[in-house]
Amino acid sequence: MVSQQPRHYPSTSNGSANGSRRAVAPGADTPSTVARPAVGCEDLGFPSSATTDWKSAESVIWNLGEYAGSRSVHAVRADGS
Repeated sequence: MVSQQPRHYPSTSNGSANGSRRAVAPGADTPSTVARPAVGCEDLGFPSSATTDWKSAESVIWNLGEYAGSRSVHAVRADGS
């Protein structure tokens, strides 16, 4: 899970299939599914606010996925679009 106030983004892994990443907003009754992370989703992270050599116009979440015989790193927009 990563957080960027006021939202929290928990994720789940689903074996050899894609898991899910959700967005939880304050006051929401249920989280919304906003993206399908990599197979074997293990780690999520936002770029550091101290980063000066790379900037993104949108908030992106980096995802590390690892499953038998497969490793991937990719970024998706925090809103899932």
